[in-house]
Amino acid sequence: MSVADGPRSLKDRQREERERLILEAAEELLAEKGYHEMSIDDIAARVGVSKGTVYLHFSSKEELVLAQLERGMRRFIQSADVVLTSTASPSAKLRSLIELIYGQTFKERSQFFISVNENPDLRNRLLDKKRAFHEQWEALSQRVSQAFDDGKALGEFDATIPTPLLVSMFWSLLSPRTYERVIEQEQMSIEEMAGHLNRFFFKGLAAETPRERNAE
Repeated sequence: MSVADGPRSLKDRQREERERLILEAAEELLAEKGYHEMSIDDIAARVGVSKGTVYLHFSSKEELVLAQLERGMRRFIQSADVVLTSTASPSAKLRSLIELIYGQTFKERSQFFISVNENPDLRNRLLDKKRAFHEQWEALSQRVSQAFDDGKALGEFDATIPTPLLVSMFWSLLSPRTYERVIEQEQMSIEEMAGHLNRFFFKGLAAETPRERNAE
């Protein structure tokens, strides 16, 4: 066994744990304050370390936030893969994916994306991060496409609608930035909004019959 394959040292484990705590603190503070109001001092205080210790891990607030976002993207892709490779029905998989996106992921990212749109440099860096995840996103889209194809074969979805169009329509519904104003104006919970999106996508605009309402 080579040295590289051997167990990590206590120092390495402590460093990884400290970095994890810093990223979690950044995630919490982003949700509470947004990018501009959050400071490295806030993060250090939340973790219980010095400001200099934070800078030993991340050279700037921007680098820290981008690392936190990358961590979140990896976590989301892993969770989405679990949903889409499960034994649930195709429609159940896609409904679960909507709920996943508009669950904790939405709550944690809304303030961050507002800040990103106001900061061109941060927005460009974010695009670079997204490009780095291109292959993973493509694989995720392929699984969504397969779910639609499987649903067509089972009679769950209209087989006359091209699958690429269904995939595009599906992703277009899942842009959290689009619905922030609606949530605020209607004083709607994120869970309620996810329910409306689910119903709209899978049942359309037609009013529910009494039988459908009772079934729910």
